[in-house]
Amino acid sequence: MSNARLLVIAFAIAAVAAIYTYVAQSFGLVSWVSFTCWAAYFLAGGSPKEGCRMFVNWACGVGLGAIIILLATAIGPVLGATHAYPVAMFMVLVPTLLLENVRFLNMIPFIFFGAISLFALGKPVELATFQTLATAGVLGIGLGWMTTSMRSAITRFLARHDSARWPTG
Repeated sequence: MSNARLLVIAFAIAAVAAIYTYVAQSFGLVSWVSFTCWAAYFLAGGSPKEGCRMFVNWACGVGLGAIIILLATAIGPVLGATHAYPVAMFMVLVPTLLLENVRFLNMIPFIFFGAISLFALGKPVELATFQTLATAGVLGIGLGWMTTSMRSAITRFLARHDSARWPTG
């Protein structure tokens, strides 16, 4: 791809990112989660099917992160704060890592991204937290899909209107 074509695509994608950032700020959305899921969409293969699969794995990670938090909270009085989280982490990660053999749930890094999203948000484990993360994640997947669609459309348009195909004399 020529630098000129790539520049057009870069401007278009950057404009989408800027507009989304403005919208996210205006509506109090967690934009960093959306941007993480947007990037993950491409790491998963950049197709709607794989993007949806990535989202399911990411959402499972959010759920498993909640289990870690709740389990650590439950065993904290017995083990003490220093030991509760490492033990909870171990207890949840062993079965999580075994998901590698489960076809649809074997995107382990995205499961970790989901848990990290919950941990980094720092909100209580409650429905509103899951809604916040799910909204941001779905928007990120939508941005990934929009980017691939937009890039394809721009590439097709520029190929049809390529001035190099027309005589200049």
